[in-house]
Parts: sequence; structure tokens; C-alpha cells
Amino acid sequence: MRKWTVYILLVVCLSGCGRGNGNKQGGFSNSAIADSIPSEAIRLKIQGNDLVNKGDYNAAMECYTKAIEIYPKYDTAFYNLGKISSKLGDNKKAIAYYTKAIEINAHYLFAYYNRGNSKANLGDIQGAIADYTKAIKINPQYTKAYYNRGLNKAKRNDYKGAISDYTQAIKINSQYVNAFYNRGNLKSNLGDNKGAIADYLKVIEINPKYINAYINLGVVKFDIGDYEGEIATYRQAIKNCKPDADLFNNLGRALYDLKRFKEAAEAYGEGIKAFPSDGKLYYGRGLARNQSGDKNGACEDWHRSSELGCFQANALLPLCGE
Repeated sequence: MRKWTVYILLVVCLSGCGRGNGNKQGGFSNSAIADSIPSEAIRLKIQGNDLVNKGDYNAAMECYTKAIEIYPKYDTAFYNLGKISSKLGDNKKAIAYYTKAIEINAHYLFAYYNRGNSKANLGDIQGAIADYTKAIKINPQYTKAYYNRGLNKAKRNDYKGAISDYTQAIKINSQYVNAFYNRGNLKSNLGDNKGAIADYLKVIEINPKYINAYINLGVVKFDIGDYEGEIATYRQAIKNCKPDADLFNNLGRALYDLKRFKEAAEAYGEGIKAFPSDGKLYYGRGLARNQSGDKNGACEDWHRSSELGCFQANALLPLCGE
């Protein structure tokens, strides 16, 4: 019987565009300005950054737009308009702003990177990959560009290309936990169980509370026939991570597969204590109880499972004389 799996791969407002102090916000450009840019345009852009910090995006956009009216080649103002548009979910408009920034500054690293993100959000995978590639050419040490390019290559089923990008990101940042995790998933998909296990173990070493790494590690151990290792992995996860219904379900199923029915029922029971409304846990415990000879307990669990919407339990209710 196969286990359940979970796979998992970013306020006070000032009204209007008046004067104010400039503060940097992550992702919004407030870099040193060339002497040729008019001081009023600089002031408006800095004021826009300050408004972004305070969450007043409409007023910030007004500031950036006015700065561009004064200085039409203001690449960072276009870029910041793109960031706000992206944050507000308007990826088409964001792409237009990032493109304008790139037309002005062909080496605008973050404009390429964020335009790639917006293209990916719209499903333009090839366009996103092209932008991440351009960002990497500008800065070969840009780990996020490698990582996001890997994500999009995986969407195209280019698993080997994605693994290569994740590997490059890891070379630059040896603690890049999500790169290890996603690389492990792809290695598993390609049948490289040994490599997948190594990556999941590295994820757990970096972050012992990374629950999906335990779940996927357990599944790979099941695939290679290491059933005791699978069980140990789930028990370790239950100890180290916050409660998760899938962990208890996987543990219960692993024990059930080994005909350790009493232990399986106990594992499901622990899960039910934490998740009393999870129908599949009652369903699994019912199976284990039935195999242990506790038909009444099994029927109670299947009834409750059915009430909670686990339709698999309905097929077993006739065994209870219904």
C-alpha cells in the first residue's frame, strides 16, 4: 500500500506626493544617482521609496511617475513602478515598466530578474528563463537567478537542466535549503534515489524542522525497500517538527504495511489527538483496528471517517452490518 505524500518546490501612510525623508526598502531601488538627473526628480523618487516603506503604494507610484515626467530616462523610477505593480498583482504592467528600465539601462540586473518573475507568473516560462539567463550573465554569482531558472526549467520537464541550476546555486550558497530540497525532488523523479536521499538529508541538516524533506525522504526509503528507515524518518519528523497529519498518516500506513497493526493503530491515534477532524486518520486506524480483531473500534472509526468526508470509509461500512 503506497503512502500519502506531500510535495512541496515571496501602517502609517503619507497622503499625496509631498516632501519627506528617503528610506531604503528591500527590492525598491534607491541607489546613488548620476549628477545629470534633476534634483527634483531625485527627491520625488526618494519620497516614493519612503511611501513604499509606509505601504502607500498609490502615492508612491504618483511620485515615481512625476519623477519620470521630469526625467524620462529615470531607470530606477521605472523599475520601482514595476515592483509596485508586481506586488499589486499586475504582472503585465510590471513587465512593461521593467522593460522600459532595461531599455534605458541594458545591464539592470534586478530589472531582468524581476521581469523574469513576472513572466513566470503569467506562464511565459521561456521568457522567464531568458531573463534569468540575462541576469546570470550580468552577475554569475546571483543565486536567486539560478534557483528561479531551475524552477522554470522543471516546469518544462527539463529536470537535468533544473538540477544543474540548483547545483550551481548550491555551489554559491552551500546553505541554500530550498535548492537542495527541489534538487532532491527532481533526482527522485529521475530515479536517482541515492542522490535524492543525500539532498533530503542535507535539507534536514540545515533545517531540522523542514517537514516536507522528511516526508519525501520517507517515500524514497519506501521506494528502495528500506521500510524501517522510512518509519524512523517519520518518527524523527514527528519529534522535530510541528504536528502534521500527513506524517502520522504515513507512519501509520508504513507500520500497517509491515503488519504491525497495533503500532499502526497507535500512530493513527496520536495523529487523531492532534487532528481530530482528519477523516483519513480515522480511516487508517479503522483498518488497523480491524486487522487487530477490534471490529467495533474499526466500525466506530469508519463511521467517523465517513462523517468527515472520507468517502473510502463508505465502502467499508457494510462490514459493520450496514
